[in-house]
Amino acid sequence: APSRARELGELLWVHVWDAQPWARRLALLVALACVVVGKLVGVRSTFALAAGFEAAASLAGGPSGPLVLTPAARTLAAYVGYRMLSVACEELKRCLYAPVAQHAVRSLTSVAFREALARDSAWHRAQPAGGLDRVFHRGSRALQTLLAAVSFNLVPTVLDAALVLVVLRRQFGPAVSACAALTLFVTVAIGVVLNERRRALTLEAIRRDNALSSLCVESFRGHELVKLACAEAQESRAYEGRVLGMLGVRVRLARSLGLLNVLQRLAFTSGLLAILLLALRDVRAGSASKLVVLNGLMRQLSSPVQQLGNSYTMARQACVDLGALLELSRAQRGADGAPRPQLPPLPSELGGGDLVFANVTVDIDVRPPPVDGSALERGAGEAAPVRKRILHGVSFTVAKGERVAIVGPSGAGKTTLLRVLALFQPLSGGQVLLGGHNLFQHDPTGVRRRLAVVPQEARSLLLLGEQPEDGGVESAREWWEAAVRYGAPDASAEVVARALDEVGLGAYRGVTAGAGGGAGAGAGGAGAG
Repeated sequence: APSRARELGELLWVHVWDAQPWARRLALLVALACVVVGKLVGVRSTFALAAGFEAAASLAGGPSGPLVLTPAARTLAAYVGYRMLSVACEELKRCLYAPVAQHAVRSLTSVAFREALARDSAWHRAQPAGGLDRVFHRGSRALQTLLAAVSFNLVPTVLDAALVLVVLRRQFGPAVSACAALTLFVTVAIGVVLNERRRALTLEAIRRDNALSSLCVESFRGHELVKLACAEAQESRAYEGRVLGMLGVRVRLARSLGLLNVLQRLAFTSGLLAILLLALRDVRAGSASKLVVLNGLMRQLSSPVQQLGNSYTMARQACVDLGALLELSRAQRGADGAPRPQLPPLPSELGGGDLVFANVTVDIDVRPPPVDGSALERGAGEAAPVRKRILHGVSFTVAKGERVAIVGPSGAGKTTLLRVLALFQPLSGGQVLLGGHNLFQHDPTGVRRRLAVVPQEARSLLLLGEQPEDGGVESAREWWEAAVRYGAPDASAEVVARALDEVGLGAYRGVTAGAGGGAGAGAGGAGAG
């Protein structure tokens, strides 16, 4: 759609140009200049080779002498020089382009990661295991592919073809030029049509790859459940079935690629033969070197033109993959499509500090998980969500300093209450008040900074890095300090020491906490929890 194309164009402009310092912008312009110079030098080298052949033919009846001093030697040396200059332009282009592409990927993925992390819990639960990692991987690769395809394949090949057609018209007349244009058109058309058909296989391969990745992640993450159910053989069969399905698609892709190459080369070589036959009249006139020029110019276009259809399809697929990353990079919006308003921070003074749940009701949508491993591109046949009530009219008050234990059977809503308190779960009705302030009317980040949480899952602590080895007091002290600084990276050493003292972990530190004062909210100490 035009709107999506405009969004992708704006995205490329922001991250490829605006986000780059002037040094890399200049490097990008020089890289594009290298493309143009390389094409011009390539055409010039073909004429130098033809001139060398003509000069070499005149050596048969000429005077004897050192060959290196002859015009033929000088012309052939110029041909080699042109070829070396063309290669130098190509390699310089790669060197200049690489940092621009990598920093563009870094800029885009950083924005997407930050926005994805800010999405609500319902959105994250809807994503399949490993799905977001695939989106980032494909999006990063797609940005580099799109830049390379457009800047260094599509545009240069079109420029090269136009330049060659102009030269052919001036050197050989309109008939040869028209035949060459028809040959190029047919070769590119075959590539575009067949690559469009191969695109369906590529999308199927992506879906199967997503499904295979999700199966691996979910099986390994739930390995205890798999073992309790004695379902190892069943999981292995499911894995083998998905691998076989993936292999079948890849075999079909390889066969279709072979057919594509054969048809393109047949069309190009047939057209080249027709062009050479038309140019034979110049040979009769004594200009045999023109055949060398003609063959060289067409051969120069052979590989880029055959890749043009593939580059076009790759660019289209890159736009699709990049679109998923573009969705992540957008700021989260409300139901009306407008950006969500910035909520005020929770006041530092909370009065009495009582925590009140007032007639809290929570409903959630229960949706069957996607089977294709992609929650960002849902199919039309997806089952409709079912509304399920988790909490109904829950009301209670926890006074400041009071300790409350929540008990109940599995599924009673204990975890949901804590998720509501952390503003992970939106309410269907009621209010949650802290010191008389409605928590859902304040900035969630500020509210969460007032909470002290001990996670139930051990994997939550893996964000801190490697755990200390048994018996290593020094490493244990550093690890616990890192645990405090994870929530308060700017906290001073004394604030961290006091926080460890308050929770009984002072033995793991080597600094004696100063007297007086608590850890404060900055170290994630006492809070509403």
